[in-house]
This record gives sequence, C-alpha cells and structure tokens, in this order.
Amino acid sequence: MNGDGFGDLAVVTRGVTTTVPVPGRTPMDGRVDIFFGGLDGDTTPDVTVGAGPADEAARGFAATDVDGDTRPDLIVGRWVTDSNGTGEVAIFPSSGGYAAPSVILSGSTPGDSFGAKIAR
Repeated sequence: MNGDGFGDLAVVTRGVTTTVPVPGRTPMDGRVDIFFGGLDGDTTPDVTVGAGPADEAARGFAATDVDGDTRPDLIVGRWVTDSNGTGEVAIFPSSGGYAAPSVILSGSTPGDSFGAKIAR
C-alpha cells in the first residue's frame, strides 16, 4: 500500500474498546488498521482509518488503485452511519496518506445496508 515493495496488511476492526484516547474518535469507533511490511514487523498500525464518529460498523474494504497513481487506495464500507441505518462508502486515497476520504458515496434509503459489502 505504501509502494516500498514489501507486502502490507489492512485489517477491519469493528467497534472495539480502545484504551488510548485518539482525538476525534470515540472508544467504540470501527476502523481499518494498515500495517506496512518491511524487514522488521511490529504490532502497531502505521495508519488507522476511522470508520466514522461513533460508527462501530466498518464492515468491509478493498484496496485498489482508483485514481491512477499505481498505489492502492482504500475503499471502506460503513453500513450504518446514522440513526436511520443509512450506509456509505468512503474512498481514502493513497496520495493523501489515507488521512481523509476524497469521495463519500451515501445510501439513499434507511436500512439499505449500502456499504455493507465491498468487492474489488
């Protein structure tokens, strides 16, 4: 994912309690943790992509190049983003270090499960 030639790992974590406070996140936020490969591995994520404020529902993701820069971008499905059960899909570009989504696609009907499954 970072283009250094080593394999990387992205892991969806649904609504786990965190003990270390992270600005702008609640203790039960879902997330995608990215671990960059290398000669020495560790258990600390190099990048954490939040699934959204108080959203325990990070369900799926895909890593594929959607902007043509040859590096995989992260597409995260968030199937419940409000009290009505409307979901969304957010695209986090590699060019921005996966810091913020460049595009957010929203479902149109409460309970539509939009973003529940992501296919590459």
